[in-house]
Amino acid sequence: MGKFILIVLIILAIPWSISTWWQIRRAGGPKERAFLSRTSMGIGMFTMLAGVVLTILKGQALLFALPVIAVAALAVRHGWRKARARIQEEERDPLSRARRIN
Repeated sequence: MGKFILIVLIILAIPWSISTWWQIRRAGGPKERAFLSRTSMGIGMFTMLAGVVLTILKGQALLFALPVIAVAALAVRHGWRKARARIQEEERDPLSRARRIN
């Protein structure tokens, strides 16, 4: 089971990295690009940690860890979408990009 999880994570990493690269390329501004870069690195670390945990655990501990990891992943995804929408809104506002005179 452990090798299967790691193989699946490696296979899923390829389209995920292409999608991340495309999102960074189409980002609206420097703040959004930086946010996408930071969060993609964090999500990658979270995924690797979850893969290691799922590989190490056996039996009932594995059954307990799966929903915990799933809920954590959904919470991270929800927070990521809200933060990205906020950054996009800030970058669309012309007053937030204006330079201060004094």
